[in-house]
Amino acid sequence: MVADAQIPSGGRTVRCGRCTHAWHVEKPVAANDVAQRDADETPAVAVTDDFLKQLEAAMAAPSGATSEPLKPGFTLPVVARKKISTKPFKIASAAIAALWLVLGFITYFPTWMNAPVLKSIYSSIGADANDGLVFSDVTMERVVEGSKTKFILAGSIRNQSNAVRVVPKVRVVLRDKMDKSIWGREYPVKAELKAGEVYPFRITNVETVFASNVTSIVVDMGHSLQLLVR
Repeated sequence: MVADAQIPSGGRTVRCGRCTHAWHVEKPVAANDVAQRDADETPAVAVTDDFLKQLEAAMAAPSGATSEPLKPGFTLPVVARKKISTKPFKIASAAIAALWLVLGFITYFPTWMNAPVLKSIYSSIGADANDGLVFSDVTMERVVEGSKTKFILAGSIRNQSNAVRVVPKVRVVLRDKMDKSIWGREYPVKAELKAGEVYPFRITNVETVFASNVTSIVVDMGHSLQLLVR
């Protein structure tokens, strides 16, 4: 409770009014006084030509080198060169390369599938060429059965290419107004069509209790990899 102004420069003895314990208190030092005292106590260093040469040599020393004391009585700490990590750049480069390959795969997939070397590889994983296959005369019938609504889809798949094509899978997806999938299923076909041939189909087990939320029905065709990409 004693004000700083009541403490002399040499300090003074104070006593607790409750327990009568006495102790010596030093005069508080202001922050600007401390800064001035430190400045007064810092030894001056003469900047000579020899000192500047040693300074330049120390700055040019490789990372990990030990600096020599600079005269007069001054040691310059070694300036360590921090190595920049290349890991983020490597990760980014790999990600960009992978994205480039995916985009190239999607863009040139039909051309690659017809290439003699790659055609057998794609066929081994069930990714046969199916360009030229199109839907034709697709119709939809809605049937309400209790709490469920059944959608009956019928139509045909036509081979408009000049080569034999195999119909891999037909996928049906029910979507709401937010374009989110409510119901979906894939139907393996594996029907081989010659040029100009037509494959009729009829799907009768598309049913849901959320029919009131259905705003669109998407009928798609392709093998597993194509359907995954789309």
